[in-house]
Amino acid sequence: MRQRFMASLASFRSDRRLLLLVLIPFLAEMALAPLGALVPAMILLDLGLTSREAGLASAAFTAGFLTATQLFARIRITPLESVGISAVVLGLGNLGTGLLAYPHFLLGSFLADGGTMAVGLLSRTFLQLLAPPSLVGQMLALHGALALSSRPLGLFLGAALGEPYGARLSVTLIGLFLFLVGLLGCLVWSAFWGAWP
Repeated sequence: MRQRFMASLASFRSDRRLLLLVLIPFLAEMALAPLGALVPAMILLDLGLTSREAGLASAAFTAGFLTATQLFARIRITPLESVGISAVVLGLGNLGTGLLAYPHFLLGSFLADGGTMAVGLLSRTFLQLLAPPSLVGQMLALHGALALSSRPLGLFLGAALGEPYGARLSVTLIGLFLFLVGLLGCLVWSAFWGAWP
């Protein structure tokens, strides 16, 4: 077991593309963790929306997730930059959620959950394509464990942001962070590896 784990780590070191496919979801998962508490607080406290309007915000999140699922089932995506682009969309969605007033922030909610689904789905898909066949299971397990282990750190940082700055500004800052993570991921990928082989 330990040998297979060490082989997975060696693969990450030998192929930096695999590292990027784990790093973007790790940072995205860390940033997304506090949104479960911050977005409802923003909706109810900062925006003062009714429960019906809050329900529409939840529906927009769900619609974004379902739309992204259907979109990826119908189109063929080959460039690996799509993981970074998905993080950019996720960041823009959270920026829109934090900056726009009701009902316009529903578009941000729609984009945010679509981007969330896309980052997770695309990073796992491309990880399976690039990983050595004998290590695919271990690398996916490591990918999932690292992404989920970032959540406690994200919750701590979300609380540190939310207390002094409030929910709405915190959601906006998290959106900016996610946007920059995706943008840097795209730039790093393009600079070092160019197009999909």
